[in-house]
Amino acid sequence: MRKILVAFLLGILIALGPAGSRAQFRGYVSPQTLGPITLLTGVTTPQASASVPCRGQTSHYLIYSTTGTITALSIQLEGSIDGTNWLKISDAITNTVSAAVFAQAYLPLIRARATILEGGGALTATYTASSVSAGPPYGIFSLNNTTLAVAKPADTNKVYTFSPPGGNSFGNVLIKFSAAVTGATIAVAAGPDVNHLAPVLLPFTLAPVATIQLAPIAGVPANIVQVTYTAPGPTAATVDVIHQAQDMPVVQTLNREPLALSRPGPRVAPFE
Repeated sequence: MRKILVAFLLGILIALGPAGSRAQFRGYVSPQTLGPITLLTGVTTPQASASVPCRGQTSHYLIYSTTGTITALSIQLEGSIDGTNWLKISDAITNTVSAAVFAQAYLPLIRARATILEGGGALTATYTASSVSAGPPYGIFSLNNTTLAVAKPADTNKVYTFSPPGGNSFGNVLIKFSAAVTGATIAVAAGPDVNHLAPVLLPFTLAPVATIQLAPIAGVPANIVQVTYTAPGPTAATVDVIHQAQDMPVVQTLNREPLALSRPGPRVAPFE
């Protein structure tokens, strides 16, 4: 009788074993990585790379470097669902030496695209991706700076319109003159599109110095930020203007509603 009982229980365990194992599968728990893949190799003209198929990767990194003399550069990551219609999914980075591009998106096809490449040098870009994100890298990478002007004539009025990273205007505008300039101003507006902009920095008079000046910008949800530089009278000086984006600080509010335990509850009759 004991042998029959043991055999019966063993049969039940064997029958339930595979089903139990299958029930415990909850998908791939380790990060699904892709790359490194060299998308652009020594290119000297603006162009898009071949597309890379993604299978669950949502965090995308492009690291690039240049050789020779590059005078102007802009590179970005793009995604597509059909290989024909492409969407910009990252900031357009303009560092002419080396930098990294980061994007967070789930699209089946990804590519790199250099929209500007001038000066006679060459560009090489390498791509990696992962199904998890540690957030955009910081440090040596210039991820959140948008260069609006470098060594532009300081006696010319300019309006710079661009899309801020993260969909928010929060950050700073950095201005540097090559020589002291008197009477120039900076103003910033932001909004959902160019037809609906509201001031986030009223006209700010710049000091007549040749050192870096910083104008803080209020944070509002925005697809478009517009920086207006108003020039003074004639001057031989030049001006650099850079928008420096920052993460919007998170403010948590406390629920002041009294705890449920502090409210009168139903009376419970004592045990008898």
